[in-house]
Amino acid sequence: MDLKSWQEIPIQECGEPLVSLTNSPLSKIQLIPFYYYRGITGALNHILCRESVYEKLRTAANHLPENHSLLIWDAWRPYAVQQYLYDEFKNTIKRLNPIGNVNDLGSQFVSIPSIDVNKPSPHFTGGSVDLTILDKSGKPLEMGTAFDHFGDESNTQFFSDNISSQGLLIHQNRKLLLDIMVESGFQNYDMEWWHFDYGNQFWGAKTGEIAKYGLINF
Repeated sequence: MDLKSWQEIPIQECGEPLVSLTNSPLSKIQLIPFYYYRGITGALNHILCRESVYEKLRTAANHLPENHSLLIWDAWRPYAVQQYLYDEFKNTIKRLNPIGNVNDLGSQFVSIPSIDVNKPSPHFTGGSVDLTILDKSGKPLEMGTAFDHFGDESNTQFFSDNISSQGLLIHQNRKLLLDIMVESGFQNYDMEWWHFDYGNQFWGAKTGEIAKYGLINF
């Protein structure tokens, strides 16, 4: 199924709880609650995700090269944060493309906030995670854009045909992240190299499976 039809995927909520990554015993998983440090109202100072998402993140971390680690920016997201991000990006689009369809363009990068139980925003399910890889010195690998860069360069495969040394490095780094996450059960949102899903409707649209994570809103 085309990812554009992700909201058509049925959900059979499994009841799996959210868990906090704050007390993760793994040195190979580091946390920076990005939106909390941006000062966005309602953002959490810790990171929550579904229990199986955490276990799969542990698996992915263990597939990294020696002394590398995952850096997680965001997972489950409160409604207020999703609304803020959507409004912020929508206003940016209005400035840059005043005659375009704001909702269509905006939702390519920030899902329209939805607490509809049949089509919740992916980050409202606890099944979405935004992350990158840290090298041996604790520095993020070069991925070609910053987190939350909204442009074509954020497409996971954007640098796949770039033969410059820098382009090849970026492609290899993105491929490393993609490979370890997919091998661990996640699916990537093609427009954002940092965004991965498990168990929700985005994941179901990619795998053909029924989603098992629905709305968690509190």
